[in-house]
Amino acid sequence: MDQYLAILKFTVLLLLVVLLAYFSIKYGLRRLQPSYGQEHVKIVQRVSLDVKGERSLILIRVGARLLLLGSAQGGISLLSELPDELLSTEEKPKQRAEGDYFSLLLERCRKKTNYAKRDAGS
Repeated sequence: MDQYLAILKFTVLLLLVVLLAYFSIKYGLRRLQPSYGQEHVKIVQRVSLDVKGERSLILIRVGARLLLLGSAQGGISLLSELPDELLSTEEKPKQRAEGDYFSLLLERCRKKTNYAKRDAGS
């Protein structure tokens, strides 16, 4: 009987330690990270281009500018500065699914380039 009680105490204690570690990592680490400049630079979305995550596209907002960055092992480079109207006020990242933004931006860029090609051809 004493062995079962000791095993039960050990299991409950182990569960408490795991829960404490989970919540301290989930909520405690946010407070330890520096928040310098977070009011001016926001990461809107990041999309990995390969399985390892070594290459990715990063959409960031710096003040009123919307920038598309490419990230690889060699570093980060600016790919394009996008017009701010591509990401309108009703389509904020917190209100939409994560994968929708790049497809939405690509669709709008394609439409604009198609219109520009059509107008240039006329």
